[in-house]
Amino acid sequence: FDGTQLFDLGIVKSTYELEVLFQRSESKATPYLYGIVTSPHTASVTAYMSSGGSWRWGNAYKGISTNNLNEWRVRMKNGNALFNGTSSNFTKNTFTTPDTVVLGGYRSASGSLIKGYKGKVFYIRISENGEYLKDWYPCKRLSDGVEGFWDSVSQTFIEPIS
Repeated sequence: FDGTQLFDLGIVKSTYELEVLFQRSESKATPYLYGIVTSPHTASVTAYMSSGGSWRWGNAYKGISTNNLNEWRVRMKNGNALFNGTSSNFTKNTFTTPDTVVLGGYRSASGSLIKGYKGKVFYIRISENGEYLKDWYPCKRLSDGVEGFWDSVSQTFIEPIS
């Protein structure tokens, strides 16, 4: 990611689990790795990587700084966050995002798409009840060189939306 790509992860429900392995290429900016912001934060799903961090899951969040160049494996699910093996609980809540979550930035409360993430995403997975709904790995399409993701669940190439 160079700060110009976005990918559509789809609608997210509170019953889902989202896991991502990533590494930022710069730590001075405060981008979103993925997200949708709602106002108020009743159905926000965000990975805001400021110095304090704000990893939202519906109306709850965990503040953790991923503002460094380390590799991070983060798993968010209802009531629990796992950051590089350290588990942290938060209040469970019920929600469905009103629009799709985007990877590489975020969707604002007004619906605008904001880009900005710079770094790598080694994989991103969304599951429900232990079954993968999305299981994306970065790849380049051979026919035209477009960089995107291969979804091992649907067996399709995922192109950027912008």
